[in-house]
Amino acid sequence: MSYCSGKVCCSRHLIVLDEIGKIKLYSKKFKRLIKEILDLSRSVLATIGKIKNDFVEEVKCREDVVIFELTLRNRDEVFERIVEILEGGI
Repeated sequence: MSYCSGKVCCSRHLIVLDEIGKIKLYSKKFKRLIKEILDLSRSVLATIGKIKNDFVEEVKCREDVVIFELTLRNRDEVFERIVEILEGGI
């Protein structure tokens, strides 16, 4: 079973957040929701711009976060690595 609302999609095993963007980071409610999602025992796949922000830095510094810088050159390799991680092969 899955659920999609706006830019957040949830299934039993994976939550997808499309674009944690600059404007959304002004919302305390949004930041609280992101923290709650990250604290769930599910995998989260999110995109985030190169934003200088205390909240973004806090998320990036979590021990359970893996960060990839996606480019045209490395996108296939990054995709394969994400699949490995989601399948449990960290």
